[in-house]
Amino acid sequence: MHTSAPPSHTTTAAAVRRVRALLVGLVAAVAGLVGVVAVPSTAHAAADTAPVASSFDTQVLAATNVQRKRHGLRPLRMMSCPDRYATSWTQFLASRDAFYHQSLTPILKACGLRGAGENLAWRSGSLSATQVVDMWMKSPGHRRNILNGRFRYLGVDAWRSTDTNRIYAGQVFGA
Repeated sequence: MHTSAPPSHTTTAAAVRRVRALLVGLVAAVAGLVGVVAVPSTAHAAADTAPVASSFDTQVLAATNVQRKRHGLRPLRMMSCPDRYATSWTQFLASRDAFYHQSLTPILKACGLRGAGENLAWRSGSLSATQVVDMWMKSPGHRRNILNGRFRYLGVDAWRSTDTNRIYAGQVFGA
């Protein structure tokens, strides 16, 4: 789970480091849900990757909107800009067999958003759209992103590391 609003002019390097440390801690806290957190080293060779089924994106969107509807929220719509970030980030993670959140500041700026959030998951073997949304709904932080009434847009993608057979799935939310 990762959520952000536009940065203020008072953000300091120390504050950024504290936020990054907090996010790593949050990811570690949900490690039991999605697996062990792995931070890549520069010595880690890039793995071969393969896209997950093309229908995965629309199925995750549909499963996410089922959850939103159950809670009286408007459905999310796919938006190409956050979708490009979901695609590039999940492919990057799969190619490095790494697991950590990307900075949301470039997404806010490039996509013209007022707010953004990110859900990530990885799993070895198979992972259906319904399974990943169910996993996220069982995690308080990921659930907050899915049920955030400010969010209107979504980008989704998933890539597989052909070296480890892990699937890396991601949602990028926008407001």
